[in-house]
Amino acid sequence: MDRKLYERVQGVIDKVLAAQDLDREDLLKELVADDTELESEVRSLLAVLGDADDRHPMSDHNLKEQRRQLDAIIDEPVSP
Repeated sequence: MDRKLYERVQGVIDKVLAAQDLDREDLLKELVADDTELESEVRSLLAVLGDADDRHPMSDHNLKEQRRQLDAIIDEPVSP
């Protein structure tokens, strides 16, 4: 990737990550317009960032799973 493309990719990623989750896809499409190379690079890097985030113990995915497990334990009847 050349420097110019790198700078464009970084700019798009920064804006997309700063947006609300629900708005990210529309914003990404708007920012890359018809530049398939830019879109491919951005999506690839966002996928890597997303995978890394899911492995973090405090990621939304892991916190939701921990909450689900805690709720299941709390809802279990207590045996005498």
